[in-house]
Amino acid sequence: MSINYIVIVESKRLTHFKIGQNRSYRLELMKSLSDDGYSNKEISEILNKNKIYKVRTKGEYSHNDVCMGLKKYRRRLERIKSDTIIEFSEDLILTPIKISKN
Repeated sequence: MSINYIVIVESKRLTHFKIGQNRSYRLELMKSLSDDGYSNKEISEILNKNKIYKVRTKGEYSHNDVCMGLKKYRRRLERIKSDTIIEFSEDLILTPIKISKN
């Protein structure tokens, strides 16, 4: 007896790469502040006031940096959630067993 499964999944995660903990913290903080109703300008002021600087240039955040960071982070989260099962099938195969008497 054997059971065979065929599962076809459509995913956009194949291009998904892991971001560093420091960058992830910044993006989650920006998203949290945005969800709480802060504007992009207010978020950039909060980040700069707390000496949280941009990852690559180590400069201060502008409202446009926050806007684009949030936009890309939200798209990233949607890509991660976008897996769909296209087809699922299960086959049960029974094979007769021959018992011989000696």
